[in-house]
Amino acid sequence: MRFVRDAVDTLALDLVKKDGRTGMRVDSVTWKERAVGFDHEDARLRVATGASPPEQGETRTYRVHYGGVPGDGLIIGDNQFGDRTFFGDNWPLRARHWLPAVVHPADKATVTFAVTAPDAYQVVANGRLEARVDLPGPTTRTRYRSLRPLPMKVAVIGAARFAVGYPGAAAGVPLESWVYPQSLPSGFDQMAQAGRIVRFFTDKIAPFPFEKLANVESKTRYGGMENAGAIFYSEQAVAEGAGIEPLLAHEIAHQWFGDDVTETSYAHLWLSEGFATYLTDLFVEHAYGPERFRKRMRDEREQVAAFARENPSATLVDRRYDEATELLNPFSYQKGAWVLHMLRRRVGDEVFWAGLRRFYRAHAGGSADTRDFRAAMEAASGGDLRSFFEQWTDGPAVPRYEGTWRHEDGRLTVRLRQVAPEDFTYTLPLEIGLYASDGAEPRVETVDVNARRETVSFSVEEAPARVALDPRANALIDVASFERQ
Repeated sequence: MRFVRDAVDTLALDLVKKDGRTGMRVDSVTWKERAVGFDHEDARLRVATGASPPEQGETRTYRVHYGGVPGDGLIIGDNQFGDRTFFGDNWPLRARHWLPAVVHPADKATVTFAVTAPDAYQVVANGRLEARVDLPGPTTRTRYRSLRPLPMKVAVIGAARFAVGYPGAAAGVPLESWVYPQSLPSGFDQMAQAGRIVRFFTDKIAPFPFEKLANVESKTRYGGMENAGAIFYSEQAVAEGAGIEPLLAHEIAHQWFGDDVTETSYAHLWLSEGFATYLTDLFVEHAYGPERFRKRMRDEREQVAAFARENPSATLVDRRYDEATELLNPFSYQKGAWVLHMLRRRVGDEVFWAGLRRFYRAHAGGSADTRDFRAAMEAASGGDLRSFFEQWTDGPAVPRYEGTWRHEDGRLTVRLRQVAPEDFTYTLPLEIGLYASDGAEPRVETVDVNARRETVSFSVEEAPARVALDPRANALIDVASFERQ
């Protein structure tokens, strides 16, 4: 490892120590081919920098010689077809089981993997393929190098018996498809859907940030894992077939947000998962139209509302957890998506995309938090978004309403009461849809909800057949009841 550091006495790395059958045993650490002292306890490897610690800005290269059986992080086992496979699966902090590194999401480095494996295996990893060399005996060394700094959560290798396809390039990005031979030909067909997804995000956000995009069938524990330039998809997801396109879109969106712009801590996980969720929704809107988009938003809203009912104090930016698996819930994903959706409705499509591009450009190759995103959107919109962000990222749960409507003397009166959360009042613009008949397009009135109890009325000559809150899926609300009075 090569690092640049201020003057320090110790270089601290994450690496799980051998304990019983699994873990890593460090044999030596060297600098300039000379052994240096180290201490390895539990999951921390501390390397002494010697009598002359590095000066400010000095670059040093250390070699850690180690080995063992990883208890996690590098998944070694048979795939669904009984073939032996090896896959890195580092998210969120599991790289420490097999790589001496700093596993915090905001710490990034370029990575080179040189993997020696039996000839029967093909090896995929982040970055550009630099060499594949036959060695004495039935082995091959494959070398990949990333030119872009990566967080260790998405720095991986994969080795298995693969069929590898090269479907061409999309927006200048070389595409690769890696599937088990038994998954042909459907596996290649599924991965080939990546092309138009890449073109959409490249057009809307920025050029693809990594050297290639390899979509890989694997043994990741997740449906998909957004490893930079080498996305791993679970065997189950590939086996499902035609429904994989939204998953492809989600993981490809991560290449910009999550991989290249990474959250400063997992408290801001929504900048990764919420972004990927909503960018998938926007791709679906682009590819399949507004009705399918609105259906997705309504489904996502129901997931958020159900979670909020069970977790009334939960917030989008949640600083209680350092272990990100605690945050794999509908707030980080679907509520994050809904916050972006409401922000888009507030500032307009053109400003929304401009703000997203500004945010990406400012932090590409680095990390950012929610304040950074707010600053980018304020710069793009020219407005103050403080109250919006504070409410929707730090406010608890989601607003839950009970309400009634009544038509009398040519006026429609709507009464609303926020019944949850108990100790926080949400304010938001809310659309009310008036339906003359079932199947008809509604007349839409927008009202500002500024208190826990609101009564609004407006002129309506004929009594509507039905009145609905938020008919076009633009507000993150939970409706307990809304009935004719």
